[in-house]
This record gives sequence, C-alpha cells and structure tokens, in this order.
Amino acid sequence: MRTIAAGKSGGQPDAQLLAGLACVLDLLSAVFSDPRTEVGARATDALRSMEGVGVEAGSLLAPLGRLAVPVVPDQDVQFARLLLHGGQPVAHPFESFYRSGRLCDPQCLAEFEELYTQLGVLPEASGLAADHLSVELDFLALLLRGAAESGDAGRVLVAVALILVEDHLAPFVGAFAARLES
Repeated sequence: MRTIAAGKSGGQPDAQLLAGLACVLDLLSAVFSDPRTEVGARATDALRSMEGVGVEAGSLLAPLGRLAVPVVPDQDVQFARLLLHGGQPVAHPFESFYRSGRLCDPQCLAEFEELYTQLGVLPEASGLAADHLSVELDFLALLLRGAAESGDAGRVLVAVALILVEDHLAPFVGAFAARLES
C-alpha cells in the first residue's frame, strides 16, 4: 500500500474537468450497482458538465448513449447472470476476485479501509464491499469532486485518485472487462 503525499510537481487539473469526470463516474457507479438505473438524463447531465473542458464529447456520447437504452429485453436477468451470484457468474464485480481469486479478500478490503482512514472518509452503508466496482467508482468520483472543490489543496486528493486508478481500478477493470468479453 502506497503512502499518500501531496504532489509537488505538475499543475492541478482543471476543476471543471474533475467535476465532469466525477459525474461520469457517479453514473457508471450507479449502473454497476443497479441495472435499473435511469441513465438517459444522467448521461446527458454528465456530458453537459464536460462541455468546454477540452474533452471530446463525442468519445463519451456514444458509449453513454448505449447505456441509455436497454441492450436486451431482460436486462435485469442478464445483469444478474453476468455479475451476481446464482450459479457461476461470468464476471465478479469485485477487485479481490481478480487479485486473489477470493471474493472480499481481507487483504484487499484492508487496503481500502486504510485509504478511507487516511482520508477520514466514512463509506456509505450500501451493503456492497469496498472492493465492488460500483464502490470504487463512487470513491474515485468523491476524490475528483473533492479535488475540484479544493483548489490547490486538492492535490492530495488527486494523488489518492491516481493511486486508486493505478493500483486498483486499472488492473481490476482490465481483467473484469476481459472476463466479460470472453
């Protein structure tokens, strides 16, 4: 587990960009926790929040637009089949499964508890483990939103966000996506 330290080099990312990314992450977090999430209006809001920050909206519009329309008529059933228990799911939405082969591995969960403790964050009682994809995306959104609202003091939150992405989300999401595609 890396230690959190304020970054000294590089400038602070644009606050509007950080806030816009947080909106997109909130949306993705909701989708991965509940397939019945109303996506259409939220996707539009997320895209609107990113206008004028140098992000190509078209690169986000198509994927977010696809989320707005159910892919299959029995989307809830397919969500459960692919991601939840009830037989052997195709892809577990828990990081610990891809790191150790165990769901809710204590070492993986302890790393998140340490991050939360260092930041003084009290996770919501969502009923989901700290290593669930939805929870990790929600945490990243919280960090980016906090950085956007904190000005120069947000550098610590950006540093934590980078740790979360590099050490957790990037390897986890890569393995998770590969499993879904196979």
